Amino acid sequence: MSITPVSARPDLLNRLLRAAAVAVASAAMLLSGAIVPASAASLPAAVRSTPTLGPGDRGAAVKWVQQRLHVRPTSGYFGPRTRAAVQRFQRSHHLATDGVVGRRTWAALGVRATTRAASRSAVRSMPVSERNTRALSVALKQSGKPYRYGAAGPRAFDCSGLVSYAYRAVGVSLPHSSAAMRTKVRRISAASVRPGDLVFVHGHGRVYHVAIYAGKGYWMEASNPRTGIGKHKAWTRSVTYGRV
Repeated sequence: MSITPVSARPDLLNRLLRAAAVAVASAAMLLSGAIVPASAASLPAAVRSTPTLGPGDRGAAVKWVQQRLHVRPTSGYFGPRTRAAVQRFQRSHHLATDGVVGRRTWAALGVRATTRAASRSAVRSMPVSERNTRALSVALKQSGKPYRYGAAGPRAFDCSGLVSYAYRAVGVSLPHSSAAMRTKVRRISAASVRPGDLVFVHGHGRVYHVAIYAGKGYWMEASNPRTGIGKHKAWTRSVTYGRV
């Protein structure tokens, strides 16, 4: 049987006490709901480059959030369990309980603002076609939500509210007004329109509706309370197109 020398015992005792203190502090933070700030170097690239996460999303960023919130299994799919966990976390941190991992929820999860700012800069610097396609993808994920005049998400939208929400997710600020939005984008021809470009509907000498072109003659839009949010076949030719 080996015996620890008397001279080594104080050092061993100190190490045990430090380990115990760390364990107690970690347990206290877990019970209180606190989140240790994440080192930017330790974050997956997907976390640094994803502006928002919500139901239907997949990938490494979702898996990271699931691990952070102890969601099982950590499948990388943002389903009902993940949304419920995000809402519980938001409620415990006095945030809007929309179940979407946006700027404030990222911050509460310990992802520093400087990291998020860097990711927004990276998104803005990507090719326009890729950025606009991402905005369309964000809009498509809102399908099935209700239309409400003046709403800008995430629970409900009107037409310009949906467009501004989708583009804000990729680092572009647009006004919550279809007419004002028209003045902020570059006009393009019908022949050059691509998915992610904007469709402006005209009537009586003014712009009164905006949608996101979704390809093959379809628009992603918040049209009216009856149809809600979804991808619809183009329903008028009184339109012009714009590129953000």
